[in-house]
Amino acid sequence: MRRTVATATAGKRGFALPAVLTVTTALTLVFLTALLSLEGLRDEARNAVALETFHREALSAEARVAFLALTEPFGPRGIQVGGQLYDPVTGAPLPTPASQGDSLDAAVQQQILIDGTPYVYAAGDGSQDALVMELQDEAGLVNLNYANSDAVSAAFQRAGADPLLADTLADQLHDYISASGAPSLNGADSADYQRAGVAPPPGRPLETWAQLYGLLALRGGSAVDMGRLRSFAMVAPVSTINVNTAPSEALMTWFPISEGLAQDIVQSRQKQPITSLSALAVPMPPSEMQQYYFPDGNLRLTFTDPAIPAVYRARFELSPNDPQRPFWILDSQIVQQPTNARVRQDVSQLPRFPDITSPAPGG
Repeated sequence: MRRTVATATAGKRGFALPAVLTVTTALTLVFLTALLSLEGLRDEARNAVALETFHREALSAEARVAFLALTEPFGPRGIQVGGQLYDPVTGAPLPTPASQGDSLDAAVQQQILIDGTPYVYAAGDGSQDALVMELQDEAGLVNLNYANSDAVSAAFQRAGADPLLADTLADQLHDYISASGAPSLNGADSADYQRAGVAPPPGRPLETWAQLYGLLALRGGSAVDMGRLRSFAMVAPVSTINVNTAPSEALMTWFPISEGLAQDIVQSRQKQPITSLSALAVPMPPSEMQQYYFPDGNLRLTFTDPAIPAVYRARFELSPNDPQRPFWILDSQIVQQPTNARVRQDVSQLPRFPDITSPAPGG
């Protein structure tokens, strides 16, 4: 009897080792999970700090550019810090004021290009981080509100739409912003929108990209690559063109010219601002545009840090004749991108954004 009891007791003790191993494994998994969670929280905290630092630098750059744009003259291709004054219509240089002598002081003349040229921007904290800033004159972009139907169709095609869809979207956009009730060939009038159960077209120029997104979603424009479209087009109730700051895609969209001629124009204006398109054998279509050679005071800012997957965007609208508010900052936003969507940019060959420390002549 004793032997039987002892054997049973030994059998029960034999089950202790698997139980201990099970508990130990469970505790180890819990511990590892906690460590991984803690590391994930650390990564999130680091990312949050990096994003906040990036946002602060972007706002600093934004203020710096706004100050320069308000206090320095514009030239055909950029902001002329301490430099030459130009006629805002023809783009031709104006005579130097007598108070400045026969010539401007070349030592303080610096041009900040506003044709999308990327600059390395020095961080305000003195660090060596490579921040990249681009300024684009909006007069150098295709304004979908005022470009003719052929140009709008060409813009949609460059953004990925097939020719038939591009023509349809161009007609529908025309009807969307036109005050006239007569629809275009492939367009739509107010009654069509009412039958579809959506708000009628506003009958005025688009003011935001969100309005265009809504129209394209309604009319089957999902094939349009909006990121590419936004790289050379814009929507705003202003009607100007500046060939001195336009990317080649905008030039090919405005005018029926080849890619080679568009590149020739881009190369030519780097040596001397363009003051006559006819001299370059560019056919001039009828248009509502008021000028062709000078910025309109509206700028697009793009600010990136190659080390983090985020982009800061903003728009400036300068209103220097308004003493209460000489400029507006619109549509400012930080867009976070998937980490695998960003390609780390080599900034070693990029020009540095000018460090403006010297006063302008006469200042």
